[in-house]
Amino acid sequence: MTEYFVILKGTNKEFATAEFETLFNLYYNQKLKLEQISNVYYKFNTNIKLNYNDEIFKRLTFTKHVGILNYYGNFKDFKNQISNLEISKNYEGKSFAVNASRMFKKFELPNDLRELAAPVYDEFKEGKVSLKKFGIRFHYFYDSPENFYFVSEIYHNSMDYLGRMPKFRPVVMPYTLKSDMARGAINLLNLKNKESVLLDPFCGIGGILLEGYDMGFKILGNDISWNDLKYFKQNFEHYFPDSFKSGQVKRTLADSSTQFLKENSIDGIVSDIPYGKSCRRLGDDLYNDFLKSAKIYLKPGARLVIIYANFLEFRDIAKKYFNEVTEIDHYINKSMTRHILVLENSKE
Repeated sequence: MTEYFVILKGTNKEFATAEFETLFNLYYNQKLKLEQISNVYYKFNTNIKLNYNDEIFKRLTFTKHVGILNYYGNFKDFKNQISNLEISKNYEGKSFAVNASRMFKKFELPNDLRELAAPVYDEFKEGKVSLKKFGIRFHYFYDSPENFYFVSEIYHNSMDYLGRMPKFRPVVMPYTLKSDMARGAINLLNLKNKESVLLDPFCGIGGILLEGYDMGFKILGNDISWNDLKYFKQNFEHYFPDSFKSGQVKRTLADSSTQFLKENSIDGIVSDIPYGKSCRRLGDDLYNDFLKSAKIYLKPGARLVIIYANFLEFRDIAKKYFNEVTEIDHYINKSMTRHILVLENSKE
């Protein structure tokens, strides 16, 4: 068994753990529970050997770092035991970098980087240090002035999706879902087949589906507003110029409360449903009719992830048609909490 060290983004740890555990089970067919060490720091054990180019690492959004947990203890004992870690066997020939950080801000780091790098360097026959073009990066995560976790990095989140945040898009709408939250919601759909069709029935200008396309899924955006669908295309062609030409992205103009798609034609639904004053139609009738129709065109066993505001009674309506998997709260401000509701279409 290998023990792994994980750092999550601190914006919503419940969302982050749900995303990680869902994707891990999806790609490795193994259920796990992340064990919290402290705050955003977690660990888990598995007999699966993770590699930096595994598909899971192209999907994770609320995970900042994953590494192999080699050692926990103090620096004196670490120097005596480092040979047992077989660093030269696993990483010989690679240039390396060393990083040190505190898990808490209440103390100063007791060692400088040169002192920390020395025992690692000595383990290599031909040690090569490079802070920019390294083949492997080692981390010292101190949880006290005496003790640290020594970790071999596998994955570090580049957060490329930040370039598609609402404020950077050619067309901007107020209250649009942020890119990281959109990606996390899509990941909870439990989909990995790149032929899967992902639908946002209230797509607006396409913020959620931009992330679905980046993950490689086939995209279908629907809205009742043709103007929004024009902006949807404009945003897509800004970030992905060939997206419409490829046939991977399509849009439809329809009332989502009607059955506008064929039976069993959709693999996953994700949407930030309308609730603002500017929406053309609101209320329980809209949500009820939408869910009734969605049950027909969503494949049996498939999921839908719906994001709704705290002042809506959406959950009770949804449970009349779909099985609830989980619900996660995402605090925005004093007057607004978003609920991420994960539902599943029964196979009956």
